[in-house]
Amino acid sequence: MASTLYISLPSRVAAQHRPDWSAQALAFALISAEGRLQQQGHSSLAELKTLAISAKQVAFILAASDTSLLKTKVPPMSAARLKQALPNLLEDQLITDPSDLVLVGGDVQDGEVTVAVTDKAWLEGLAKRVKDWPTRKFSAYPAQLSLAYDEASQTASALIEEKDEGLELSLRDGVQHGLGLSLESAGMGDALSMLAQLSNSPKVAAYVPATAVEACQLALKSDGLEDKIEILPVSWVNRVAGVNTNTPDLMTGVAAEHMASFDWSKWRWPLRLAIALAVVNLLALNIEWFNLRREEKDQKSALLQVFRNTYPKETVISDPLKQMQQKINISKRAAGQFAINDFAVIAAQFSQVWDRVGVPGGVASIEYKDRSLFVRIKPNVQVPMDALRSALAEQSMKISTASDGALRVSTGVKNNVQCNQRTVQFLLAVQGRARAQNADHLCLVHYCCHSLWFFSCSCLERPQAIEYCIACLESAIGRNYRVKQTAGRLDCQFV
Repeated sequence: MASTLYISLPSRVAAQHRPDWSAQALAFALISAEGRLQQQGHSSLAELKTLAISAKQVAFILAASDTSLLKTKVPPMSAARLKQALPNLLEDQLITDPSDLVLVGGDVQDGEVTVAVTDKAWLEGLAKRVKDWPTRKFSAYPAQLSLAYDEASQTASALIEEKDEGLELSLRDGVQHGLGLSLESAGMGDALSMLAQLSNSPKVAAYVPATAVEACQLALKSDGLEDKIEILPVSWVNRVAGVNTNTPDLMTGVAAEHMASFDWSKWRWPLRLAIALAVVNLLALNIEWFNLRREEKDQKSALLQVFRNTYPKETVISDPLKQMQQKINISKRAAGQFAINDFAVIAAQFSQVWDRVGVPGGVASIEYKDRSLFVRIKPNVQVPMDALRSALAEQSMKISTASDGALRVSTGVKNNVQCNQRTVQFLLAVQGRARAQNADHLCLVHYCCHSLWFFSCSCLERPQAIEYCIACLESAIGRNYRVKQTAGRLDCQFV
């Protein structure tokens, strides 16, 4: 439940004579938003810090003698401009430098404004003392304007209390009018007589300590003031009954300069939750990282074990996967097989792509080195690089431009293993059969999209060429193919 902690402060003069005033017992009250008194008593400022945790805001009640209420006429202007103009408007009524004062104006009525004036250093010192309090909203109200005023019956309110070995008189006899006096050597009877002289209202409700009610009533009878002044016991409810949104807050602009720029207390639990979430995520990431690290070690160990079992005589093992690939390529070449980056395979695939997207007769020379095909183009021949690059990518190849201007064709895209195996098997079958029969009429083989194009320079002159090619296919991959004969070419598509 939202509540306000009200703290009654001593007068500025009394505080100057007692530097340890904050350690003295101060009257306080904790009042709910509905106006119900929840707690009251006397405690030091340090002890009230703990009580402020349960309050939505802290409101200081300044001694009425420390605050002057001045009236001045103002021209029509905005609230912001009025605030800036107050020092100049009140210059004739102030006896000190306006920069040493806090000026807070009320609402403008009939071209006049009531301005609450108090010492700035007094409020700044107070703001510094409560800088580390858990409550972030602080207010300071004049004691005279904290009292209630019945505008309908024009009944004024007054408070007479014992403070600092004297009496403090607070009077509110108008909506924006009031005053305060410190009476050091006066009794209750003298204070009541002075109150009757100061108030212009026909009726005054005077609040006094409960122990002094009877004595004050006797003093009124002796002075004949019982018709004008009514004596009532004081309570915190009627002491702050006049505080509302229109009451000038003298702490405005002062607390903001001396309070922390960011309220960390409001973000205490969100920050704790964020830190907890970060810790949980970091733990999860670390657990996942450890799992992946362990899996990596297991895979490396398994790969290393396979390599050692396969090649037990190998003593230097730096990269098992790369060394195994090299061993397999060496074994294939020793057995007469082609690797995917051998000249025959790269040249066959490039030739097929060039015939499809390249410029006929545009190739000047072809050179094979570093497991790449270097193709030099004839002068004044425009090569469709985008189409060529896309077509080569379909064949698991890539193309780039070398430093000397030649086109470098190499393997580099993910290969279709099954298709490359069929191509190699077919080439091996053709190569082996040609050697066996001393045939030299087979000149070029292309591969693309699961199809083989087998070219024969003397196909028309040698009728046995077709049977020869089919025999090569049978020996290489069996009968899972479809054959179509065209002029000078035999198309063999796998099914």
